[in-house]
Amino acid sequence: MSTDLDDVDLSSLCDSELRETFIDVRRGIDRAEAFAARLLVAIAGRGIPAGDGASSAPAWAQLQTGQRFRDARISLKAGDACDTMPLMAKAWTQGEISVSAATTIAIGRRAGHEDVYATMERELVRLAEDRRFGGLDARIHYYQQRCNELDDKPPPEREGLYISQVGDRYAIRGDVDLLLGATIKKGVDAATDKPSLDDLRSPAVRRADALGQICRDTLDRGDLPTEDGERPHITITATLESLLNGTLTTTGSLAVTSSQLSRLLCESKLELMVLDHNGHPLDIGAATYRPSRKLRKAVIFRDGGRCRYPGCDRTHGEVHHVIVFPNGETVIANLVFLCDFHHHVLHKPGWTATFDCITLTITNPDGRCIGTTSAPDCSPAGRDRSIRDAATSSATIPA
Repeated sequence: MSTDLDDVDLSSLCDSELRETFIDVRRGIDRAEAFAARLLVAIAGRGIPAGDGASSAPAWAQLQTGQRFRDARISLKAGDACDTMPLMAKAWTQGEISVSAATTIAIGRRAGHEDVYATMERELVRLAEDRRFGGLDARIHYYQQRCNELDDKPPPEREGLYISQVGDRYAIRGDVDLLLGATIKKGVDAATDKPSLDDLRSPAVRRADALGQICRDTLDRGDLPTEDGERPHITITATLESLLNGTLTTTGSLAVTSSQLSRLLCESKLELMVLDHNGHPLDIGAATYRPSRKLRKAVIFRDGGRCRYPGCDRTHGEVHHVIVFPNGETVIANLVFLCDFHHHVLHKPGWTATFDCITLTITNPDGRCIGTTSAPDCSPAGRDRSIRDAATSSATIPA
């Protein structure tokens, strides 16, 4: 069968053939999954996994076929339910309901309340056949809630936010009540950039960037907990070799690219710790601060509270070093206000910006000038005077 499928030239199929072929294949997969679930039940019943040295049937399936342990465990439970749920088993075996719908029905049953669940089976199968999965989930959830009440069990704790590192990425998931969820959504929506013609980020990416902006704003507050009298900060550790090849490592073993490092230098309080080949500190640099509140307010006032990138008028963003720190000083003549998206853009390789304290010019990696923007002050003389006064009062940041 696999050879036949490999030989199919999809480009030769018309739309109706593609449609019907997909439906047939999908139903075949569901029917095969039903048979595989019953096979796994039989394998477990005969003790084959123990004979092969496996601790359980799901562990045996994972070892023998590469099926994930969790998926094999659900398959085993669904196959076992087929013996006592004939309507679900028949619909699944005939491909009338999908494997996901069948397993949802199978694992929804609660011990001690099987008789009640049996009276619901016909309705649950019909909901699955009609593709009314919202109703299916709601019906099972209500049944489980009633089971908990009858058993005098407290409802399962669902509140929580989980942030886990997965390789070189982070996965975030959570489940909160209606009030907290609405509060979080309102806050993220308020911080989310509105779409623009040159911003191709999906809504999900813009929401993620908005959450990052909210967290950065929180870290900027002066009333956060301190450590030995210091605000929260980042320590960059690097071996001499990594300094030479351009790849650094932050505390906690996070790989930092040169682009990410330039953003950290732009936004955070840092200190650089140089290590020898044994990981012993050789030197630690003086802590460097991001723009102070006064300096940030001066930059935002000068730039009219809007992103200085040509054609952008977003009001959420960061103060950016035009000449990247530490080569460029933390002074108002080297700082502009950028939205989060364009801040990312200017930290990408090849993008450059020049700034004379009034006019910002952006050039892309091909050397093409994207455009220029000037500080939105109606009077050049007044604009120069306000910038000069701000620079005099809060031009540099103390080490």
